[in-house]
Amino acid sequence: MMFKKIILPIVLIFLMLALIPFSLPAYYMMFLTTLFMYIILTVSWNIFSGYTGYISLAHSALFGIGGFISVFTTSFLPLPLPFILGGATSAFIGFLVGLLTLRLKGLYFTIFSFAISLLAYNFFSFIVFGRARTAGVYIKVLPDTLIYYSLLAVLLIIIVISIWLIRSRYGEAIMAIGQDELKAETIGINATFWKVMIFVLSSIFVGLTGAISAQRYLYIDPQTAFNLRTTFEPITMAIVGGTGTFLGPIIGAILLTIIEELLAVRVPYYYFLLLGILLLVFLLFLKEGIIGILQSVRFPRKRPQSNTSGT
Repeated sequence: MMFKKIILPIVLIFLMLALIPFSLPAYYMMFLTTLFMYIILTVSWNIFSGYTGYISLAHSALFGIGGFISVFTTSFLPLPLPFILGGATSAFIGFLVGLLTLRLKGLYFTIFSFAISLLAYNFFSFIVFGRARTAGVYIKVLPDTLIYYSLLAVLLIIIVISIWLIRSRYGEAIMAIGQDELKAETIGINATFWKVMIFVLSSIFVGLTGAISAQRYLYIDPQTAFNLRTTFEPITMAIVGGTGTFLGPIIGAILLTIIEELLAVRVPYYYFLLLGILLLVFLLFLKEGIIGILQSVRFPRKRPQSNTSGT
C-alpha cells in the first residue's frame, strides 16, 4: 500500500516534467536539466555513502570519466551507446576502486577515493591531452531536449531503484552494514561484497550523468570534467536534506540548486559562503537534515510526565 502511495505521485510528477519543453520557455528546461543532474548525483552518493556510512569523494572522477568516454565515442557510435559506455566505464572503475579499497575502514577509504579524483584529473591532463598538445576537445553539441529527456530518464530509473532498495532485503543488508558492520558480518552478511556492489551501482549513475551532461558544452577539458564541485556539492545537498533517507537528498538537491541559480551567477562568492555555512550548521546542529526537522515537527517527542502526586 505504501509503495502504491509513493509511485502514483512520482508518475504524475514525471509526466508533468516531460511536458516542460513544450509548455515553458527554454530557460526552465535548462534549469531543470541542471537540477536533474544534481539530484542524480546526490541520490547516487546517498545510495552508497548515506546507507553504508563510507564517505566517497570519487564523484568527480567517475563523472569526468563518463563524460570523456561519451565525448570520444559520440562521433562513431549511435546514441545512446556513448552514454551507456560512459556509465559502464565508470562502473568498471568503481568496481576496481571498490575491490581495492572497500576493505579499508573509514578515513582510509575517503582519502583513497579523493586520490582517485586527483589521479583521473592528472591522467587526462598530462597523458591524454598533454601528448596531443591540446587542453581539451571541442564537442558537437546535442539538442537540449535530448539532454533533458536523457537525464529525466536516468532520474526516473534511479528514483525507482532507490525505492526498491530501501524496501528490499538487499537494502536492509546495506543499512545493517552502515549501522554496525561487525555485527552485520556476524549474522552472515558479506560486508565487502555488498559495499562493492552498491558502490558500482552508484558509479553507474554518476558515469551516466557525466556522459550526458558533457554533451551540453561546446568544449570540455579536464578542469571542467573533473571539477571538484561535482564531488562536494552533492555531499552538501545530501547532508542538508538528510542522508540515509529517500526524500532527503532530493529535497537538499532542489533547495541548493535553486539557491545556486539565484546567487551563483550574480554573487558566486556569497553562494559558496552560504554553502559552507549551511554545511557547518547541519553537521554541527542538524545532523538529521531537513527530513529530521520535518519529522520532529510532525512527530514531536513527548516529554515523560513527572509524578507530582504527593506520597
